[in-house]
Amino acid sequence: MKKIFISIIILSTIIISCEKNKESGVSYPKGIYNKNGTLMYRGNNFYGIGVNYYNLFQRVLDNPDDKSFIVSLEKLSKAKIPFVRFRGGGFYAEDWEKYELNKERYYEAFDKVVAEAERLNIGLIPSFFWSMPSVSKYNEELLDEFGNNESKTIAFVKNYTREVVERYKDSPAIWAWEFGNENNYWADMPVDVFGVKPGEYTIGNMFKGEDLVNAYKVFAKTIRELDTDRIIMTGNAEPRRYIWNNIHGNTWKNDSEEQHREILLRDNPDMINTITIRGYYNFGEKEMPLGILYYDEYLNKIQPWAKAAGKPICIGEFGAKEDYTFISNGKEVTITMDELFQNRINSIIKYKIQLSALWVYDFNEQDEASGNFWNCTFTNSRSYMLDAIVKANKELQKIEK
Repeated sequence: MKKIFISIIILSTIIISCEKNKESGVSYPKGIYNKNGTLMYRGNNFYGIGVNYYNLFQRVLDNPDDKSFIVSLEKLSKAKIPFVRFRGGGFYAEDWEKYELNKERYYEAFDKVVAEAERLNIGLIPSFFWSMPSVSKYNEELLDEFGNNESKTIAFVKNYTREVVERYKDSPAIWAWEFGNENNYWADMPVDVFGVKPGEYTIGNMFKGEDLVNAYKVFAKTIRELDTDRIIMTGNAEPRRYIWNNIHGNTWKNDSEEQHREILLRDNPDMINTITIRGYYNFGEKEMPLGILYYDEYLNKIQPWAKAAGKPICIGEFGAKEDYTFISNGKEVTITMDELFQNRINSIIKYKIQLSALWVYDFNEQDEASGNFWNCTFTNSRSYMLDAIVKANKELQKIEK
């Protein structure tokens, strides 16, 4: 009798987590899923460029009467931009305090975002723990406690992840689950680089990669207990160019190709079934890993590693902010912002990157007057970037399904 009861539960879970194709009647997993190393959506290979809508949820939480996000989502839907990535948790420790003090209001705002995305058929990728220090600070612990499964920090990660996934796992609007944003940049780096004292964020001089990876594993395990299908993303950038050597006592020495591969795969552990990077490096920039001069070269280098691991590459953020000048063969060369941006788009198409997202859409804090101008809307001077995404998506859809 017990075996029958368990079977019924398993069957029910499978049914709940699947959708039916209206044309064929065939069931398929909700959201984006990884099938043999390929991203799939509703039974077909998925290729698409979305946008980062960073404060989508936060603006509704801050002002429940704000309807502007609906208009912005409608514009994306009309342009057939398929999904948005957004901050689905706190950035500061104070944000987590607001969450715990009034969960009813918190989830009312989250519900509104999910409901509108469902209505408009836009995918959502919530990024839960955008800033790891905010979580440890809120729990009055040091960053190292992400490596301790008995810590308050890890308990918080488990509880928040479980709450959000349980609440929205049956929504077709949720396309993927992401841990956070570029948190690997904290790992295996002397803390004084960030202008803090040893012990302020960590015990000793380093937040170790093993602490980072432990948090990712806990996150993924918690999700897989509730959702067996949707892809899970770390939200990482590509590893810094010297991390393997930092770990082994040769601080700031450039990693070899094999060392870089080892760190890239370490930072996207087994239960994470994608590899997440960024698309910001400029031509000839010294921080680019492996001494690579062009972004194309980096994608060309890591794509075989990702394929061998069965993990599609996701570019969680890409963009261009301004013109860039560098020295080539003793001569000063300037690449315009427009050219830099188009290079990113061309690279995505060339290497058939299945999922990527522009930074950033409808984010007034990064408007032109801010001095940190990244904001793209359909009416400002960066609107051509959204037009380029629309065009690129049409090109990507031509890729053999």
